[in-house]
Amino acid sequence: MSTEPTNEELSASFARQVDGARKAREHQVHKRLERDGRSAAAMDEAERKDETAQVVAGQRPAERDAREESPEARKQRLLEAFREKSGRDRQAELEKGR
Repeated sequence: MSTEPTNEELSASFARQVDGARKAREHQVHKRLERDGRSAAAMDEAERKDETAQVVAGQRPAERDAREESPEARKQRLLEAFREKSGRDRQAELEKGR
């Protein structure tokens, strides 16, 4: 008798490997989304604290110095930088797996 695996056994083994890899990718995506959500929440909280501090100090966000970046523009800039970094990290992970 031959001790080599049959095509069915090989197919089942390959299917398990593919499923395991898919689950690992999904887990990584889930972790990244959680991290992104925490980062966005932290940015929102920091923005609220900044605006509250300015109101307490007698300033309103609309009265900021014209040279200073608006909170929304700052948030967009940071969000874009974060997306770029996430994209680079994701690409590095994909290349690392190859």
